[in-house]
Amino acid sequence: MSILLKFLKMPKPQLLKLIARCYTLKMSLDFVKKKQFTYECVDKPIIESRQKCKIKVFFHIVDTAINSLELGFFQVSKHIKYFAFLYNIYALRELPKDELLEYCKNLEAILTHENSSYTNALELYEELSVLCMFLNSNLSPQNVSKFVTDLRFGPTISITLRILLTLPVTVPSGERSFSKLKIVKNHLRSMTQSRLSGLAMISIEYKVYDSLNLSDIIKDFAEQKVRRKLL
Repeated sequence: MSILLKFLKMPKPQLLKLIARCYTLKMSLDFVKKKQFTYECVDKPIIESRQKCKIKVFFHIVDTAINSLELGFFQVSKHIKYFAFLYNIYALRELPKDELLEYCKNLEAILTHENSSYTNALELYEELSVLCMFLNSNLSPQNVSKFVTDLRFGPTISITLRILLTLPVTVPSGERSFSKLKIVKNHLRSMTQSRLSGLAMISIEYKVYDSLNLSDIIKDFAEQKVRRKLL
């Protein structure tokens, strides 16, 4: 990602030269005089179609790609910064104790809201120090979570791994192409034909609707669709 961003952030003339070299094209880069004062006239109007496409389309696409990558991967890099050590718990036996404790404290800091915290740094540090000695090889977070659940060991590790495994798989803060959250919201906002038909049916059969116990229906639906089981 950093290499791609570095490539896209190259000066526009240099970027154009590289692209032109790839396609064996000769492109002349004309200097465009920028307006410095309010009394100066605007820049020279773009008449040539190639130059117009380059400025209004190509440069715009490059800038949009840079912004999308920076926004889309910001949360991913933040996730790696705080949760990366949990992906290889077996290797923690070779990690200095002070460094492991620092990782646990940083994780506790971001999982703290007001006066409540989802994890405890000292407990997580002690449990990880013991657990890494029990593992014979590197296991995925899913397998480690199952392992500690079967042994009924490490409640703090279990909670932390469940938080890790239930994090969103996409980054909703990026552009539409990177975000599934926007697609879901747009789908819920849109009034589809099936939803209109359902609302019309409820309006017509309002007597049957009033006789239904929606709490039991919602509870049965949630129990059928639930993916997690109580420990």
